[in-house]
Amino acid sequence: MATLPVPQADTDRMIAIVGTWIDRVAKCLSDEGGRAWIERTLLARLKQGRTERQKVIAEAEAGDVVSHDVLMAEFHDLLDNHQLPPVSLCAYARATDKHPKRKAGGYIWADHWVGNYGVSILVYLASEVFELRPTRSRDARRKSLYPSGASLCGRRSRAPGHRQLRRAPRREYLARPSQRHRS
Repeated sequence: MATLPVPQADTDRMIAIVGTWIDRVAKCLSDEGGRAWIERTLLARLKQGRTERQKVIAEAEAGDVVSHDVLMAEFHDLLDNHQLPPVSLCAYARATDKHPKRKAGGYIWADHWVGNYGVSILVYLASEVFELRPTRSRDARRKSLYPSGASLCGRRSRAPGHRQLRRAPRREYLARPSQRHRS
C-alpha cells in the first residue's frame, strides 16, 4: 500500500493505464449490455425449463420490469410460432392489472447491474496492480496526495471525451428485485 505522496507524473501514468482498461471493457459496462444479457439468459432458461415460470411470474407481479419483459417476449414468441403458451403464462398475459407500472425515468436495477460489477473489478484491478488502496479516507481525498483505485477510475472517466463511469444508488443496488419497484 502506498503511504507516501505519489508524484503527479506517476499518477498521470496510472490514469493512462486505467484508461486503456476502461476502453477495452467500455462496451461491457454499457447500460444496454447488462439488461439485454439478463433478459436473453432468463428467456433461454425459461425455454429450456431450467427456471420455474411461476417464480418469474411472481417477480413480475411484484413489480420487476425485467421479468415482465421476458415473460411477454416468451408469450409472443410462442404465439408467433403458432404454439399454445402454457396456462400460467396465458393467465399472466391476460391479467394486465398485475403487470408492473413503468415510471417515466424510473430506475431499473438491470440497467446498471453488469456495469456496477465491471467498475468494481476495475477499481480492484487498479488497486492491486499499482499497490494502492481501493478507496481513500476523507482527509486523503481533500489533500489529493494519495491516489486510490477508485480515484484513478473516476479521474479517467471525468476527463473530456471519455466514458462517464457511474454507480447505481446503494439502496437500490442492494435491494432484492421484488423490493426494488414497489410503489
